[in-house]
Amino acid sequence: MAELATIRWPKLIVLMSLLMFNLGSCSHPLTTREKATLAGGTFGAATGAVVGATVGAPGPGAAVGGTIGTAGGALIGNSILARNQERDARQQQSQKQKAAQKRQRVRATHPLLQRPQTKSNELKYKPESTGKH
Repeated sequence: MAELATIRWPKLIVLMSLLMFNLGSCSHPLTTREKATLAGGTFGAATGAVVGATVGAPGPGAAVGGTIGTAGGALIGNSILARNQERDARQQQSQKQKAAQKRQRVRATHPLLQRPQTKSNELKYKPESTGKH
């Protein structure tokens, strides 16, 4: 039994290395969700293979562990991605508010942008003449 385990582990390591190389050579960078899903699947498969090897079935153990790890990694990655999007939205809103405040300060202090002051008792419009004198 020990001889079988020593033969399977190098093959499993080579297979996992090829899988990681294949996924790592994608043309675009992975999102947070994809990274977490990949990590969960990898750790789940490795843990499942170890647990499965103790009962004599590392293949099915790796398959079950990989499936559970992938699902867990996807859920965690989705949560992280949503939290990051919320943080980015808050930062963007804060930057917009700061820019608006800066524009208001510039308008209030710049002499060419100030509106002429009118007295409260001054009429803005001339009254219409009724034609009676």
